This record gives sequence, C-alpha cells and structure tokens, in this order.
Amino acid sequence: MMHEARGCTMNEIEAARGGAVLVDLSGRGIIEISGEDRVSFLHSQTTNDVKRLKPGEGCYAAMLTPKGRIIADMTILCLPDRILLDCEDEAAGTIAATLEKYHIMEDVRIEDVSGRTAHWGVVGPGAGAILRSAGLGDFSGIPEWGIADASLGGTPVRVFRRSLTGLPEFDILCSAEEGEKVGSALLMAGPMRVGPEVIEMLRIANGIPRFGRELTDEHFPAEAGIVEKAVSFTKGCYTGQETTARIRTYGGVKRFLVRLKVTEGDAPSLSESIQQDGVEVGSVTSAARLPSGEAAVLGYVRKEASQPGTKLQLASGSRAVVTAG
Repeated sequence: MMHEARGCTMNEIEAARGGAVLVDLSGRGIIEISGEDRVSFLHSQTTNDVKRLKPGEGCYAAMLTPKGRIIADMTILCLPDRILLDCEDEAAGTIAATLEKYHIMEDVRIEDVSGRTAHWGVVGPGAGAILRSAGLGDFSGIPEWGIADASLGGTPVRVFRRSLTGLPEFDILCSAEEGEKVGSALLMAGPMRVGPEVIEMLRIANGIPRFGRELTDEHFPAEAGIVEKAVSFTKGCYTGQETTARIRTYGGVKRFLVRLKVTEGDAPSLSESIQQDGVEVGSVTSAARLPSGEAAVLGYVRKEASQPGTKLQLASGSRAVVTAG
C-alpha cells in the first residue's frame, strides 16, 4: 500500500541505519505461481533471466508494456515446487491479470496469496544478528534475492534477502494465522518496531525507486535506473524486449531519475515542477522531510539537468542540487 513519508523520529532513523528495525510488510502483494511450465512462462513475461534460477535463488525484475514501459516490478523467489512474486499491493492485480492474459496452453497456476501471508521486514545492518538472536539461524551466506525455509519457535517461515530502502534487509514470510506470533518473537530479539513511514523515508533518502511513484507506465527501465539489476540482455524474447534492447544500443531516453537535496526552502510536494533557470525540466515523484530537517527528493529531470551538482529550482521557490543520478 502507498504510504506518504510522514513524520518519524531521529531515533527510528538512527536505529535503522545503525542497528535494525522491524516493520510489518503484510500489506505487500504475494503471488504464487505453480505448474510444470512456471519457469519458462514467467521467463517469457519478465525482464530478468528466470531460467537460470535454482531453488533458493531469486532476482529482481519488471514487467513491461509492448513499448517497453514499466507496468510492475517484483522480487522473484524460486522454490522447489513454485515461484513466489513479492510486489507492492497495487501491482499485484496488474501482475496477476497480465500473466493470466498471456497464459494460454501452459501448465501454470497463478494465485494471489497476499491475504493468507504475513510478512515482516528486519531492516538495517544488524538485521542478521536479530535473526540469529531470535533463533532463526545464520543467514549471512544467503545471496541477495535468495530464499530459504526456516522455523521460528516451531512455526514454519521463509526468509529472503533484498532491500526496499538501500539498507540490508531480511524478510520473513509465514501464514497469516501465525503472523503476530512470529512478529512478537522477532521483536523480542531486540529491533525497534517502526511504521511503514520510516521505510518510505529511508528509501527516498537512499534514492530507491518505487512502483506507483518512480516506476510507472510512463517510464522506461533505463530512465528509472533499474536496468543493471532488473534486465537480462541474454535471455531472449519477452514483452517490451525490443525497445529495451534498442535503448541500450542507441540510447534515446531524454530524462532520468535523480536524487535532489533541497538547499534552501521547504520540501516540495508531489508532482511539483522542477526548473532550471526558469524553464521546467522535470517533476517531483517522492519527497520527505527527514528528522534532521533535511529534505530528500526524487524526481525525473531532462538528461541535460541530471548530472550531479546541477543546481535546480522548485516551482515553490525552493532551491535544490542534484546529488545522484
């Protein structure tokens, strides 16, 4: 679910950056894909190389329109008998409907299991220590996007590794019925429990794009800066592949997602115009006022205004500088 980056405390931010925090992510979508043809089918519908995944491995990927624009992003998690897709809840319906649309003769079953799944995130450099302290075991060897079965106090859980914020993160899945029990056990291991607004603030501050804000059907993966981790150029055909490959070869995108630091004035509002010397060059997609008082901003700007150090203005009069592209 979408959360505005409303206020949170410096203690919460420092706990995440220096230790670990616990957040309930059960509002996210979880789609389960089973059947003999699940791997080849999903491989043909997403941007990354699903066929190379072994059980216990995963990857980040997107689904595109035929013209190469983003309609959803997801974490793909490969299990011995099924594949799980973790996504924003707003993307779950689109993903399931798109897969059903292209599902013809394949032996594939697609099911949205979001409501039957509890989902906890342990975020921060101390996340691994929290899992060990809770009795889940040592997951330091699990690769990025990897997933493993485990047990917490006799409750079966699945642990996977990824990052929604740019900070280290382990996610724990279990049945909805066992969600509070698992959450309590994790909390007893010592992390500070925080709300989703903390995760939202951290991801904006660290420049992580999000579905519905930076990742929409108005944008190409190359504009959003997700090509390196989301796209395979050796896997063969998928919807939107031709445009994605052409952009890689010839370029052609005219705008890029950037991170801005507001140097003077208030944090901007969503969709506020970004200007350079009085000329509009882009717009704000996400903004947050950090407890330190600093404003963190993400937005798309024209290519010529996207270099770090470029000085820009907001329509409100605030001044900003590009800190990263």
